[in-house]
Amino acid sequence: MISMVCSEDIKNPFIIVFLMAKKSCFDGEVYKGYKISLKLVREGLEEYEPYTIESPMDVYRFMRDLEDSDRERYFTIFLDVKNNVIGCEEAFVGSLDRAVVHPREVFKSALTCSAASIIAVHNHPSGDPRPSPEDKIMTQKLYVCGDLLGIKVMDSIIIGHRSFYSFREGRVRKVEGSEGEEEQTGSGKNQLGLWEEG
Repeated sequence: MISMVCSEDIKNPFIIVFLMAKKSCFDGEVYKGYKISLKLVREGLEEYEPYTIESPMDVYRFMRDLEDSDRERYFTIFLDVKNNVIGCEEAFVGSLDRAVVHPREVFKSALTCSAASIIAVHNHPSGDPRPSPEDKIMTQKLYVCGDLLGIKVMDSIIIGHRSFYSFREGRVRKVEGSEGEEEQTGSGKNQLGLWEEG
């Protein structure tokens, strides 16, 4: 039996358990391979304190340690219907300037955790959070895949040095202390037309 916790960063009641059996029946015939079953188990509910995401600044606070990484790292935050974090997974670790991520890696655990929505987060080790053309293409792919799967992509956040870029807001926000000082880039509206204004 192999067990995997969805998130190590928060007190999370969701644990994924993989069970393997030796034999199983398939359409009346004996299947000689292995049967794999997947169960979602809740543990430690009395200790669970949900972290709710209400804005891109909340995402930055939750993932701000990424700004110190010397490699580009790509994370997916899984949310329930009330925007509480139910898991956070590192999907890929890249090089100094690139992290090639396939949408299937992003959504695989989102489906397993029964996430209602996700937020994609990665860092730019250069410290400049402005999106590259590749970042825009990847965000567009995630949106299309999420739409097909019924898992909403709430935002895609790029973390730089004391700053972050939100595709939902379409701007860079510099962070000084606990206050967020905004720096306008582009139109200041949703980039790529991915989310409704609201």
